[in-house]
Amino acid sequence: MKNRDGVREKRKGVYEVNFRPFPKAERFYGIVEAKTLQEARIKRAELIAKKVKEGKSPAFEKDRYNSNFEELAVVIRENLLADSKGRKTVNRFLSCWKTFSQFLKEKHPDIDSINNLKEAHFEDYKGYIKKEKNREKGWRAELTIIKAIFKRFKRKGYCKKEILEELKELKRPPREKKHYEHVSNLDIKKILSYIEEDKPHYYGLTVMLYKCGWRVEETTYLRRADIKWNGLRPLSLTIRAETTKTKEGRIFDMFDDEFSTILKRYAFTNRKTVWLFPNKCNGRIHSGHYREYLKKVSKRIAGKAITPHYFRHRLCTVAAANLVPVNDIKAITGIRDTKVLLDYYQHTTAEGKAKVLALSSLK
Repeated sequence: MKNRDGVREKRKGVYEVNFRPFPKAERFYGIVEAKTLQEARIKRAELIAKKVKEGKSPAFEKDRYNSNFEELAVVIRENLLADSKGRKTVNRFLSCWKTFSQFLKEKHPDIDSINNLKEAHFEDYKGYIKKEKNREKGWRAELTIIKAIFKRFKRKGYCKKEILEELKELKRPPREKKHYEHVSNLDIKKILSYIEEDKPHYYGLTVMLYKCGWRVEETTYLRRADIKWNGLRPLSLTIRAETTKTKEGRIFDMFDDEFSTILKRYAFTNRKTVWLFPNKCNGRIHSGHYREYLKKVSKRIAGKAITPHYFRHRLCTVAAANLVPVNDIKAITGIRDTKVLLDYYQHTTAEGKAKVLALSSLK
């Protein structure tokens, strides 16, 4: 197994870990025993925290406060990998930090430490993103990541708490509600039928997303071992914490006939793979490849390019239109926050608005 995040499997149950407790420090190498790669990563993170705590001193803290932008980029990367964040998240954070560092070098070359920043600098950065980078709608996401980065710096001892107070004054713009276009049941059936014929290994995944409105990443990470059976009847399906966005696992135990049929079709197969919905090579389905395929197929069949996340929005909207209780929708989709469900995932429909007007009819 390649050593991409400081963890390498030497033999079954034994992993070699390595890391630098802080920039320019001597790299530490050690051996940990773990049942899974995820457990080994957690133990590596615990070792990092222990070594950092051992190395803390007034002079050490002062050195951290004076770290340059390149050293801080290494801190971001190592910290995210220690938390088992994916490559996409790591790259997004590093890209944001690179843009922020470039802004300071161009507009405020006198700033050589992040602990010298004031609210005015962040206000300038806001204008830099919106005007010079021509990202009028990108400020919300940029500010979210910048705040997350500085919180990580604070926890690691590179940033004073006063900087976080300066950042608090910058309020994120309200989230823009995405435009929702309803796809008919007939078109959904046509899409599913086409996928079953064209790429059978994508069919079960698509049905699962359509029926439950789950996130594509957590669904592609489902394993056969996550299902408990009573003979040929599924009893429960575990969505593991490390595969979810909130890092909170959950147990799903509601199965209709269609759901049970899909689980049996993909779980009881002779293919040698741990994944419930494997690709053609028995590996895990790449969510990006699947997303592009679904957009292409739906555009051709339904005239609308839908993404896997569309099924989440669709299920919440259709369930609300049929007066399904909010807690039942949350139980199926795994959405934790009621406000997010109501404000972001449930959309208005032409039929729903017509019903509202019908209530005030003078006839």
